[in-house]
Amino acid sequence: SWNGGGGFGDPVERDPESVLSDIMNGIVSRDSAANVYGVVLADDGRTVDTAATTARRDRIYAERLHAEAAE
Repeated sequence: SWNGGGGFGDPVERDPESVLSDIMNGIVSRDSAANVYGVVLADDGRTVDTAATTARRDRIYAERLHAEAAE
C-alpha cells in the first residue's frame, strides 16, 4: 500500500483528457473523476462529455463560493 502526494494546483483545472487517461488506466474511478476533477464521461465510458464536464465544474465552483460566503 502507498499514498500519493497532494498534487499541484486545483484538481478542477486539470485537463479532462488527462483525467480520462487516468480512468482508463485504473488510477482514478469515474466517481472520483466527477467529484474531485469535475470530469464526466460520455455514455460510451471512453470519452469525455464536454458539456456535462463544463456543467459539473461550474457546480463545483458555485458550491465553493456558497461555502465561502457562509463562513
